[in-house]
Amino acid sequence: MAIASMLAANLGTTWTNLATNLDCDLSTETDISLELNEFASETGLYTVTGKSGAVCDGVSPKLHLNKGQTYAFHQTHISNWYHPVGFAYEPGGAHFDLPEVEGEGLQYYVNDVAVTDDESGFGLDGYEPLFFYPQEAWSNYTFKVDLTVPDVTSFYYFCHIHSTMSAMIEVKGATNNATSPTKHDQYFIAPPTISARDEMCGTVGLETFMDTETFTHKTCDGKSFLCGDMKAGSENFNECLERIDCKMHHDMAVHTDNDPVATFMRQMIPHHANAVSMAKVLKKAETMAGRELTDEVAELVRSIINVQNHQIQTMQGILDGLGADYGTKCYEDSGNGCPHGCVPMGRRSRHLLFATSPCGDGCMLG
Repeated sequence: MAIASMLAANLGTTWTNLATNLDCDLSTETDISLELNEFASETGLYTVTGKSGAVCDGVSPKLHLNKGQTYAFHQTHISNWYHPVGFAYEPGGAHFDLPEVEGEGLQYYVNDVAVTDDESGFGLDGYEPLFFYPQEAWSNYTFKVDLTVPDVTSFYYFCHIHSTMSAMIEVKGATNNATSPTKHDQYFIAPPTISARDEMCGTVGLETFMDTETFTHKTCDGKSFLCGDMKAGSENFNECLERIDCKMHHDMAVHTDNDPVATFMRQMIPHHANAVSMAKVLKKAETMAGRELTDEVAELVRSIINVQNHQIQTMQGILDGLGADYGTKCYEDSGNGCPHGCVPMGRRSRHLLFATSPCGDGCMLG
C-alpha cells in the first residue's frame, strides 16, 4: 500500500484544527502564565492561563485586560525557553521596527528582581539575552514581566526572538481618544491552519506532500526515505517521516545563484525546517503513545525546534538583506518540473539529494 494511502487509512475521523484568536477575559487576574504549544505553527504559539486557574482556549488567544491595571506575565515554564515575551502597539513590534510598549508601562524581572541597570532602563536588554542561554542554565532563573495596560483600544503580545507569534490584547475601559493599531493588515501574520494530517504528525504545511496522487509534480514518486519493516506502533511515525522528508527533498532542489551565500541559505532553510519537523514528529508520536521522552531527548528536541527556527529566520533575514528571494524550486519550474539532470517520472530516475529507490538502482519507475 502506498504511504499516502496508509496514512489516510490510519487517520480515521477528522481532527479539529487548533483554534486561535479566541476571546479570553483575564481582566480580573493579577498573574498570567505563558507556555508554548510547539505544534501550533512552525515556531509554536503561546498558550495562556490565569493564576485563578482560568485557561484560555486555543493558542494565541485574544486577551481582554483593563486599562491602567498592572498584570504580571510569568515565563518560568521550560517551554518559554527562546521565547521572551514583548508588547507592542503594532504586530511584530521590534521585528518590523514598529513601536513597542516601553518605559513606565513595562518592567522585566529576573529572579523576582526588577532589572533596571540595562540600556533600556526597564529590563528588556537584561532579560532577553538570558533566553539564549543553554536550557539548563536558563532554567536556573525565574522570569516575569509587569505590564501596565496602556490607554489604547488594542495592542499585541509577541515573541522577541521569533517573528511570527503576535497575538492581540483588547483593552477594557479605553478612553474615547484611545488610539488603535494602524498596521495590522500589513504586518500581522495569521497562525497557519493545521490540517488533520498535520495535527496527527505534529507538523505544519505538510498536507500537499501527503498525497502523491494529487501533488502536481509527484516529487517523490518512486522514492523512499526509509527502509526496513514498519514495526507495530510505529506506522504513523514512519509515514510522517516519509512525508516530511519528501517535503525537504522538494524544497532543497533550488536553482543555483551567482552568490553562493544565497544558494546556501535557500537550501539550508528547508534543511533546518525538516530537522524541526522531525523533532515535532518524534514528540507527537511519543505523546500519542502515552510515553514521555527522557529528559535528555526532550531537551534535544526542544533545542532543535527553538534554535533552528531562530536560525531559519536569521537566514531569511540574510536573504532579505541580499535583496534575494527565497529561490525558485526546481520541481516547480516550467516544463517537466524536474531539476536539470533528472529524468521525468516514468523513465529511469537519477537519485536526487538523498533519496533512494525502494527497488534499488536501475529499476524502472512509474
